[in-house]
Amino acid sequence: MSNNSGHRYREIANSLLADIRGGRYPVGARIPTEHAISQTFGVSRNTARHAVQELERLGLITRQRGAGTVVVKTDPKPAFINSISSIGDLLQYAATTRLHVRRVRAALALPAIDGVQPQHHPQEWVHLEGIRYLEGKDTPLCSNDIFLHPDVADVAPRIGTSPMAVYRMIEQQHNLLIQSITQTIDGVVLSGDAARELGVREGSAGLKVIRAYNDFSDRTVEIAVNIYPAANFTYRMTILRNTHGAEHP
Repeated sequence: MSNNSGHRYREIANSLLADIRGGRYPVGARIPTEHAISQTFGVSRNTARHAVQELERLGLITRQRGAGTVVVKTDPKPAFINSISSIGDLLQYAATTRLHVRRVRAALALPAIDGVQPQHHPQEWVHLEGIRYLEGKDTPLCSNDIFLHPDVADVAPRIGTSPMAVYRMIEQQHNLLIQSITQTIDGVVLSGDAARELGVREGSAGLKVIRAYNDFSDRTVEIAVNIYPAANFTYRMTILRNTHGAEHP
């Protein structure tokens, strides 16, 4: 599947999800057939099938012989399925969520992430504190802290004003390309302000996802720290067999 069709089937799945949540397709109702979806959205039958499979994977629908594809639930188990496998997939994540920036200040310290050693003192970086929500929802998805390298800190006023990914703002405004992203995921216990901001009980389990965005000169221009309640996050990845050389146990 091409990146374009990959993004398209997620957009269609999100549209159908909105219709399910909005009551157009309540529990017990049938969603349109793959043929009808392909006609409505102007996509191939294969893309429509992937969109339906995404809803089925989330547990929202089930295929019943003689009854078609029926809605069995109006909300998926996790609030967000992280299936990001390329830099381009982060655009889709930004497009389906919104960020409310609460505070902008000089950084007191930079997040620690293996293999990333920023060359500037923390206080030279700009730190944005915010809460991210799924589009159309008022329940927090995660807390979101963004740290900007001093050379690209002038994008700060744009963050939160549009669904564009921060790294894309940096690329456009500074005529550079993000070449790689270094990511770590750690389990955390949510307490104090973190628990209150996310609307969960003290001591709840959470996941901290840290991403460092690096340009082609290996300069880290952005570090993003997302903290999710455990119930809001599932991470999915695909591991492919290496077909280009010998494999070792």
